[in-house]
Amino acid sequence: MSKIYNILAVLAVVLASANADAQAFRKGSLVFTFSEGATWTNYRTTTTEGDKNVYKNVTAQGNRVPLALEYGVSDRWGVDLMIASDIYSIDPDRMYNYVWAPSRINTVMGEISTNMNYHCVVTKRFDLAPFGGVGLAGVNFTVRDDGKEYDYKCGGTIVRAGVKAKYYMFKRVGVMGMVSFFSAHCITTGEQPGYTGEKHPNATTITGGAAEIGMCYRILK
Repeated sequence: MSKIYNILAVLAVVLASANADAQAFRKGSLVFTFSEGATWTNYRTTTTEGDKNVYKNVTAQGNRVPLALEYGVSDRWGVDLMIASDIYSIDPDRMYNYVWAPSRINTVMGEISTNMNYHCVVTKRFDLAPFGGVGLAGVNFTVRDDGKEYDYKCGGTIVRAGVKAKYYMFKRVGVMGMVSFFSAHCITTGEQPGYTGEKHPNATTITGGAAEIGMCYRILK
């Protein structure tokens, strides 16, 4: 009987070791993710006129394309670098006072940020991690009139928090999903291009949520 117990004990140790080696995330992991998604936001511009600010708001849905690379600094904590672009369709007259521009233009919010991820649930195939971070953001677009192009640019900061989940169908390849909430505030530097006498916003603030799905690939461990 003691031999049976010894065999079972050895098997338990082996299985436990195998499970530990097969975790979806651990210290030293390097994970690349690519995804696509949508944003739902309050899109606001601010124009300073004399001693007061004039605000314009619109509800805007955008398309989002992010890339991220995360490194496991411990079995529970990871730090990532995220690069993303959000594209919005905006009325340039209503929001930016370009009265002569087309009725709709695409504005792009670019983002580069770093996030801390806490991997609270980790199994052989599944990984769940709340996260939060800060970074740099910028909003830009181009308007055209009579063969001329005017580039509007502003820059600032972004904060983001949410939760992401990954499921590995294979040892290194899996699917991922993420929901997050963010706020980006960007200001302009100097006079914005356009015709003489036009007054364009000196700040753009985008606040809302995002949802995305995509693929993940674990490069290391």
